[in-house]
Amino acid sequence: MRIGASILQPDNVLVTTRSGSNDSSIYIDAKPRPYYTLDDVKFEREDTAAGEIVKWIGNMRVPLAWDQDNYYLTSKKYPFKTAIISGTQKDGRGEVGKEHCYAIVEDNKVTNWCFVWPMGSAQSKKVGSATSELGEAYTNIRVNQRGNHVLTATRWKISGRMSAWPPVWSYWCYFDIYDIYGNEKRFYLDRSDRHNLLHLRENQPWSQAAVSDNGFPVDGHSPEAGYEPVPLGPDGAPDLEALGIKPSA
Repeated sequence: MRIGASILQPDNVLVTTRSGSNDSSIYIDAKPRPYYTLDDVKFEREDTAAGEIVKWIGNMRVPLAWDQDNYYLTSKKYPFKTAIISGTQKDGRGEVGKEHCYAIVEDNKVTNWCFVWPMGSAQSKKVGSATSELGEAYTNIRVNQRGNHVLTATRWKISGRMSAWPPVWSYWCYFDIYDIYGNEKRFYLDRSDRHNLLHLRENQPWSQAAVSDNGFPVDGHSPEAGYEPVPLGPDGAPDLEALGIKPSA
């Protein structure tokens, strides 16, 4: 398609892009809308960081080891611009360390926390709990290190079973992601090994019958069902071994 222009001047002289010595116009070359599939994106896992949160029970030093894996979603076609994320607790249910979290799930003697972060520049985020059986337990992790055009998900693993981190719950998470030209695609986050590993899917990994009234599909772990009574030792203090936590010597 070729497009030119004409302008009627105040003196009633019509000037066009074809008048004068320069015959100018623009051509519009229409292209079909691109559709994204798993082949058009890269979902990369990174062994991001590790550390420990130190707590004390009397004179006993209790190190809570943690490990962070970030997952980065990038486009092989056009840079991504923004994403509308569903399934996360954006406000952390009033607790800063759980903002943008969609799962806290026990795996043997550790607990896996899963997050999806709003797209943006690199920043530090506070994760952890104000209500663990060992008291407040927070640390800061780095997210969005790959820049503004990359969506970041995080699996954060910390020592301790679900009794140490009530309540335990998980939701299915999905997002509609848009590139810089407005082309969009919905992707779903699946998981394996009790949320230790995250996977990207094109199709939803749950049935519609599992969708709860609040719109987020729950996969079986709810605040009401996820709490275990805290095991206590002979001295009445939390039984650290039963919680999957080992005090240091």
